Formats: sequence, structure tokens, C-alpha cells
Amino acid sequence: MKKSNIHLLIFLLICLLSSCHRQLLEEWYISKARIPISIDWSKSNIDPQNVSMLFFNKSDGTLALTHYFENNNKPIQSYVDVPAGEYTVLVFNELPNQIKNVSININDTYDNIEAIGSKASNISLPIEGNTYYGQPGELASTIVNDFEVTSSMIYYLELNHDSIGKWPPNQQSITALMNLVPLRNLSQFKGNIHFDGLKYARSPVLITLQNVSGSYYFEQNDYGITPVSYQVSASNREYDENSTVNGTISTQFSLYGVIKGKATTEYQPTDTPIMLTINIQLIDKERTIVTRQYDITKLITFSEQSDGTILIELNLKDPVSLPEVKSENDGESGFETSVEEWEVIDIPIDT
Repeated sequence: MKKSNIHLLIFLLICLLSSCHRQLLEEWYISKARIPISIDWSKSNIDPQNVSMLFFNKSDGTLALTHYFENNNKPIQSYVDVPAGEYTVLVFNELPNQIKNVSININDTYDNIEAIGSKASNISLPIEGNTYYGQPGELASTIVNDFEVTSSMIYYLELNHDSIGKWPPNQQSITALMNLVPLRNLSQFKGNIHFDGLKYARSPVLITLQNVSGSYYFEQNDYGITPVSYQVSASNREYDENSTVNGTISTQFSLYGVIKGKATTEYQPTDTPIMLTINIQLIDKERTIVTRQYDITKLITFSEQSDGTILIELNLKDPVSLPEVKSENDGESGFETSVEEWEVIDIPIDT
């Protein structure tokens, strides 16, 4: 009888231990799935220092998870632990506020998350009423829609965490963050403006592009509707063949894009056309400033580059020749090759 009681006690103890072990395993398996990540930046021509990944809940668009890692060349660059659920995943280069003149508020919902520019602080001859933004740095992104992590995936990955490359074909979500290819999201403006009498202009000239966008919405894949301006100084000039008087000024700079549309001006408000303002300082002793302004809304063309950049191009001939003036370097060559500084005015930044 005593021996039977001992056997019964051992049996009950084994059952108890087995039950506890099973419960611990179940609690472990239903936590998170470790998902591998690899991103190919070569098509965007960007070699980022860091990578950001934002996971938004499909149900309400709220941010569920953030994952950051240092860019590297490993076959699997990082792993992210994701709870069971359905997500939209946004991937972009660098940390949210690491790109020059690009700020990303990660607390917004997926529908509203945007990259927004920064106000420029130093502007020459500011145009009243204009808000000036600095040229944005390089931004590229990709979006993974309908990314789902299930309990069965979590269980499978816990059992096969060392079996990379041997996953069954039906486990597509496990490899959904592998081999992602981001493309650039912003634009480049490329302008060529021909002037008769370019000989009489100092270098550089001041170019202001008005009433374009200063932000980009990831979900909609288009640009914001608040008009801003960008200002650059352009020193590149090329004289016409067999001419020492007439020529073309060229410039190229980065911006977010046009109002709302990715590669169209159909959303441009009729009362806020895209304008190009050029200030030219002549070579006379008085340093006379000539201002030319053009409505270029219907003159620009768009093309999407292989890296995703929207190229906005303008080729324009000024209809009025620049005034013929006498150089302040009286008796010397009429050509003005030196670079002149424009007066810089500080534009306060709202905080």
C-alpha cells in the first residue's frame, strides 16, 4: 500500500510538471514572430546610414511598432519582432529627422504621415507673402501593404528559427520584408533660361520658384497643397554659338514637388500659378537690378527617372533683351566673370 501511494504521487507530480511546461511553451510561442529584413537601395542611388521601418495597424492606421537599424550589406540586414496582427509597413532611409530639411512625424496615422520641409533662414530680396523652404535632402521609401503575422507563423518560426531558406512556399508573410526596393519620392527642378544681352548680367543671378509644394504624403504618394517657394543663385551660363552677348543661364535644385499632383499641374490653383522670378544684377556702376517674372505653370514638363525622382524641366527664352549698359570696369572687358554676393536677409523661423 505504501509503495502504491509512492507510485501515485510520482505519477501526479509528472502530470503537474508536464502541464506547467506546456503552458510555458504556449505563452512563449504566442508572443512575437521574428521577421527577417533586407533592403536593396541600389535603384534609388542612395546609400543610407540608417533605415527606419514603421508598422501601422491596418484596422485604424495607428502606429503599432517602430524598428530602426544601421544599414549594412548582410544577406539579412536585421530582424524585427512583430506581434500577431495585420499591418502596413513604411520603410524609408535614415531616422525620421536625420535628412536635411525633411521632418517625419511618426506619431501621425498612416493616412496622414508626411515628410515636411524646413523653412529657409537666409533669403536675398524676399518676395512679400512668400514662405521659403530649404532644398530637401534625399528621401526614398517603399510600402508593404497587407503584411500579416499569424499565431501559426509565430509558432512555426520559433520551431524553425535556424532554418532560414527552408521555409515552406505558403509562408509568404515570413519573407515579406525581404528584398525590398525603395525609390526616391521627391523632385528636381531643371531650368534653362535664355537671355539676349546676357553679357550685361553679373553672376550669379537669383532664381525663385514660387507656389510649389513643401511636403510629401507617403500613403497618397503625392505632395502637399500648401504653397512654398525655393530660392537659389545660379552661376552657370553658356553663350550661344558665335555669340559673346546672348546666352543661357541654367540651374538645377531639389524640391518636394508641385502642388498635390506627382507629375502634373492639374491641381494647381488658378489663383496661385507656379511662378519663376529672376533677379539680375547688371554690370553697370549702379549695379542696377532687373527683375523678370514668368508664369510657368503650363511651360514645365515632367518625367519620372529610374530612381523615382520626378524631374521638372523648363526651357524658356526671355522675350525682352537685357539692357545694354556700360561696365563699371570702364575701359576693361565688358564680361563680368566674378561672383557677386547678394544681400542676405534673415527670415524668422516659426517655432
